[in-house]
Amino acid sequence: MFKKKIVFGSANLSSGYGIKKSSGISIVELNKIYKILIKNNINLIDSAFSYRESEKKISLSKLKRLNISTKISLNISKKSPISILNLVRKSLKRLKKNFFYSIYFHNSKDLLSSNGKNFYKEIIELKKKKLTKKIGVSVYSPEELEKLLKIYYFDIVQIPINVFDRRFIKNKYLYKIKRKGIEIHARSVFLQGILLLDNKFLPKYFKKWSKIFQKWDEWNINNHQSKILTCINFIKRIKCLDKIVIGVSNWQQLKEIIELSTSRKIKYPKKIFSNSKCLIDPRRWYLHVFYFQFFNNLFVFY
Repeated sequence: MFKKKIVFGSANLSSGYGIKKSSGISIVELNKIYKILIKNNINLIDSAFSYRESEKKISLSKLKRLNISTKISLNISKKSPISILNLVRKSLKRLKKNFFYSIYFHNSKDLLSSNGKNFYKEIIELKKKKLTKKIGVSVYSPEELEKLLKIYYFDIVQIPINVFDRRFIKNKYLYKIKRKGIEIHARSVFLQGILLLDNKFLPKYFKKWSKIFQKWDEWNINNHQSKILTCINFIKRIKCLDKIVIGVSNWQQLKEIIELSTSRKIKYPKKIFSNSKCLIDPRRWYLHVFYFQFFNNLFVFY
């Protein structure tokens, strides 16, 4: 079932994440979210060392009782060596945990740098010390992952997949990864909320792709589906995904996603997608001044 694959994404627990500047989520709200997660047998949280405010909120809520995965980024431009062990211990201390379910490299450049193999050895040592059960990497493109898998082995890879971004499902690529015994976790299933917006509310930056957004709007209207249901339907049919990271702003949104995930009607557009990295890679959006000037009342999703 889809809901059993859900991982609770914690990026927008603090302010400033997503398509709008999130105001964050209160501890009271997080405890309500915890109850829903437990009721639906969802027991994994996706976090990162850089989500410091989110980590603090998790530690103050009942969410700390769940398994937690984290991501670490290493500033490879610094001359002084970075201790991954110290980073992990700081994060565990903030979260009031003894170990992580998994630790990901947040940036593939770390592993592809001259110190990459040493960084990888440090992560392996953390696994031996039982500070993490699994090791993984979070990537943005198949090309990144291909380079890494030629050098390293991972228990888990975390990749972006959504209706607009279908790069990883071309040529049965995900099945090739699965055959290596690697778990596949999907993120960005709502493209940081962009896929849920009405076309008329899109920021100016996205106007250059107005045709695909128009088709997306029309398909959902013509098929009598909400955009969020269509996004879920698209992800549901990808059977080789082990986990799906979902971020929400409140318990009602989480409840809505879980309820929609039980729908037996699995319908989605076959030909509405894009290969434009400037559209499907959110890192490129941040180069534009527009980004945080809109949407005071929108949902914030991964």
